Amino acid sequence: MTMSSYREKKEAELYEHLKKSTNDEEVAPKQKHVRCTPFGSLSPLGCILYTWDHATCKPVWDGLKGQPILSNGLMCFKALVVIHKMLLDGPHIVLSESLNEVEYLDSLCRQSQYSNSVYGYLSLIQPYVVYLKAKLAFHKIYPEFNGKFDFKEYISRKGDDSINHSYGVIWDLLDLLSHILRLQHLIGSAFRGSRDQTCLQGALIPLVEESDGIYKFATKILEAMFTGMVCLIPLSSR
Repeated sequence: MTMSSYREKKEAELYEHLKKSTNDEEVAPKQKHVRCTPFGSLSPLGCILYTWDHATCKPVWDGLKGQPILSNGLMCFKALVVIHKMLLDGPHIVLSESLNEVEYLDSLCRQSQYSNSVYGYLSLIQPYVVYLKAKLAFHKIYPEFNGKFDFKEYISRKGDDSINHSYGVIWDLLDLLSHILRLQHLIGSAFRGSRDQTCLQGALIPLVEESDGIYKFATKILEAMFTGMVCLIPLSSR
């Protein structure tokens, strides 16, 4: 098999994963279509694994643009969940490449185009897009972070000396956490109008994972700053 035919085969498999993970069934996108790990009985080529194997997420974005999500609010919401998981679990290049897709994210907020929508999802699309844009904006300012805000990776990229200059980082992280908590609240409020709660539950998982990563990072940085006798009084109000 030539390199070209191999790539075409993998992209075809990727598009099939995207089609299944953004269908119009009110269930959460299955892990086998978005998961990162190749182990176990699930499919070895999900959307996230593709980004690791090929060091790019451009085909994922292209594949999403080829799905009819602009005509269905539920499908659009599920696509946002897939994007969010990719930003969390994909390699660093996913974050930098996705900065070029902000205009596409904005296009998903034009709710008048959704003619076939399940109750409860239209109201979540815009706040979800707002959050994803806030996350991308944060990573543009702080490219040393991975999607889950891993402390060890941050230090390996930034260096130990960065701890003494992390006041602004923590402040911006707490702002991002506020976005997460607002979105979690909105999704939780939508449970009452959903026929099947698994889709909403699936959307909460990456938000909980991300807030957990921020809490752990902030805790470790604050402990290190406190040890270094750095003034933390302005942060106490947060």
